[in-house]
Amino acid sequence: MIDHQLSPGLRSLYRLVLRASSASVLHARPATPRLRVTWRPTFEMAAQMAQKVQHPSPTEGGTRAAAQAQEWLNEWENRMDNTLSLLYSSAISRGLPHKLTRNLHTLSKCRKDWVNLTYDRPAAPWRPTGEPVRINLKNAQKSKGESGELAWNMVGEVVRMAEGRDQLMLGRAPPRRRKTYRNLD
Repeated sequence: MIDHQLSPGLRSLYRLVLRASSASVLHARPATPRLRVTWRPTFEMAAQMAQKVQHPSPTEGGTRAAAQAQEWLNEWENRMDNTLSLLYSSAISRGLPHKLTRNLHTLSKCRKDWVNLTYDRPAAPWRPTGEPVRINLKNAQKSKGESGELAWNMVGEVVRMAEGRDQLMLGRAPPRRRKTYRNLD
């Protein structure tokens, strides 16, 4: 039986990053959960890589994949060390590191609001009077969504450049999950 437990080091690092990010935004209620959501995809990827290292497949490609995953994990741990020092600086001073974490929260909030407006917008109210409007909504929403995605991709590119220059990890935007509505019938 394969043990799918995460290593204690990875779990403690995740908890430490969550506590440090909460302290860096002064335990503000709206900022703390949003930063947690921002860090989660990064740690999910690290957990997948740790599983590849702990349980390599028995084939030739499996050992090579495990070695590549170990190399990725070593680089990731170095980046997380630098990130923790940034979060520590942000927690004890109100300078540039604090502004960075505050802006990271704001960026995450704006992206969530944009996703909600673009994809999860409620339908227009029904109007029984008046002429029906003939607009191809699929094409209009598609072009609006594509321009917004392009803008967010550019912001993501800037964040990745900053991460590469300073060897940091600033988190990732979580994948969009569709809202599901219960049938109340």
